[in-house]
Order: sequence, then C-alpha cells, then structure tokens
Amino acid sequence: MSAQNKHLRFGGSTMARRIACPGSAQIDVKDIKSEYADEGTKAHEMAANWLSDCKYDERFEDASYEMIDNIKIYVDYAHSLSGLRHVETKVVIKSISDEVGGTADCVILDWPDRLHVIDLKYGAGMLIDPVDNAQMATYALGALETFDSSFSEVWMTIVQPRIDHKDGLIRTWKTTPAELMKTWYPKIKKAVEKAAKHPKLYKPGNHCMFCSGAQECVKAKTTSRAIVKASQKGEITSDNKKLAQILNSDTMIREYLKLAKGEALKRILTGEKIPGFKVVQNFGRLTWRDEKKALEAFTEPECWKRKLKTPTQMKKLPINSEEIDKFTYCPDKGLIVVPESDKREAYRGAADDFDDELSE
Repeated sequence: MSAQNKHLRFGGSTMARRIACPGSAQIDVKDIKSEYADEGTKAHEMAANWLSDCKYDERFEDASYEMIDNIKIYVDYAHSLSGLRHVETKVVIKSISDEVGGTADCVILDWPDRLHVIDLKYGAGMLIDPVDNAQMATYALGALETFDSSFSEVWMTIVQPRIDHKDGLIRTWKTTPAELMKTWYPKIKKAVEKAAKHPKLYKPGNHCMFCSGAQECVKAKTTSRAIVKASQKGEITSDNKKLAQILNSDTMIREYLKLAKGEALKRILTGEKIPGFKVVQNFGRLTWRDEKKALEAFTEPECWKRKLKTPTQMKKLPINSEEIDKFTYCPDKGLIVVPESDKREAYRGAADDFDDELSE
C-alpha cells in the first residue's frame, strides 16, 4: 500500500464493507457514537478485565445483572479452553499491509493443535454468523502471522449472549490455516489493492450499515436524490433492474439519513435553524433504578420467570403502580431531531433560557 493511502482503515470490523465497496476505505474512517456503542464498549472493557484478572472487576459494580450474566458466558467459554491466552491483542496481516488487522477480543494459542480467535458480540439487534465471516478471517490470518502459523486448526468463535440461536449463544467456524490462506487471504489482499486503485468506486448493499462515510458517499447522495424526485412525482420505476438497485440501496440510504440527523442535531444545538425540524429529549423504556432493591421489594411468584419481570410487565399484574414507580425511571437517551409536527415539547437548552431572561 502506498504511503499516501496509509490512513485507510482495513480493520477486521470493516473488512466485509471493504470487500464489497472499495470506495468505503476512503470515507469510512470515523467512529460512530451511540448509546449502543457505549454499552458495547463498557461490556468489552468489563470482559477484558475479567479475563485478564480472572475475576469480576469491582470498577464495574454499576453494571446490571443482565450484563454481568451475559459477559460471564463469554468469560467462562474462554476460561474453558487450554492454551496461552491473549486479551484485547493487536493482530496484523503485515504481508498485505500494516493497516490490515485489528484488536481481537481474545486469542488463545493451544500449540500445536489449535488457534482460537474469540469475539464477543454484545449487541442484541443483529445475529452474527461466524462462518465465512470477514472480520473473523481477518483476525485469524492476523493472529497466524503475529504469533504462529503452524497450527493444525483454526477455531473462530462468536459469543453473542443476547440473541437466541438454534446453534446456541456460542458458535464456531472451524477450518485450517491452509484453507484460510487459500480462500480468504487473496480476497482480503484484492480488497486492499482495489481500494487503492479505485478510491471512488462505491457499491451499495447491506454492508453500508454502520458506515461512517455515508454522508460523503456519492452513490448515497445521487440515489437519495433520485428517490426523492420519484416520490414527489408519485412514480415507481417500471424497470425491474432499477427497482432492484433502489431496494439494494435501502441500508445505504438509512445510514445516510442517520448521519444527516446527527449533523442536524449539532447545528440546531449551536443555534442554527433547520426548517421544519426541532430537537426533543428522547427517553428510553421504563427500567429498574436499582434491580437489587426491586428484587427485595417484589418477592411474589408472579413477578418472576427465571428473573424479575420488566417494570412494564409488572404493571399488568395486580400490584400498586405507585409501588413499582418507586423503583423505576425512564433513561434519558439524549437529544434527537424530529419533525415539528411531533407532539413532544421542543428541547430548551441553557442558552435559550438565558436569551429569554435578556429579552425580559
């Protein structure tokens, strides 16, 4: 890879997108912030400390019982495997580029039989399959180059404790170093070369999800404009091939809109006006303030089904709602941009209140 392209990101988590869309390497270089990303970061930090110290870290005492139980599934699995364990370790496929690789959650070297690459997926919104997974292949190839390539087998395991699956919460792709080198090494190498050679080649699809460069994506802009124009005319293309292209752009456009909303939020909060839109406070669903105290307060059998029911479920039981309310709250999920027709009251920041005082 040439020196001028060294800023391009070819981390394991973006590799599927790089293979599908060469242009994404130029624009997808920022980390997208969200409450889900923050939750995932906290879960990974807890898991890393727990695995490294072989004990639950007291710094995470504010974590929910659910998070602790879920992370324990990942920690117990890693502890069940023999070999030299590396936690949150950098792995790189240097023979392709110093920029290709990432930080693997856990790598276990069980010489000479097996290389384990384990990834904790804490999200609950999307099921991740480890088989033929570009991220796992990238990490495994990086681990083989970083540590040792003489293993008989490579086991790439995804632990996804918050989504049920017929194959269980722990799923493994079992293959060999030779097979990875034959199938995935050339695929990754070609993606890196293609991104350098065709920096403006954008191809939409499901891989557009979580792309931080959606606002800069020329394909997203032109497709969105075409759809807006067609919708204003009340038209749907009669060309089935074009219709398929529009449907295939769904994820790309949604990502484009998500980033546009983020930009609108920043501008409104700095005093700019976006015609037809406002900022409101966004609250999450009702949840327990302190699950430990709620556990002590509600001991009736109907409140339980393996674990304490949610506040909303509890309110359907013959229990005084005011008693439940003592232990619940709606988490503040931050500010969002909505149409002015939204019934929620517009957010008023400290600067607005100050302006009102001056006007009086």
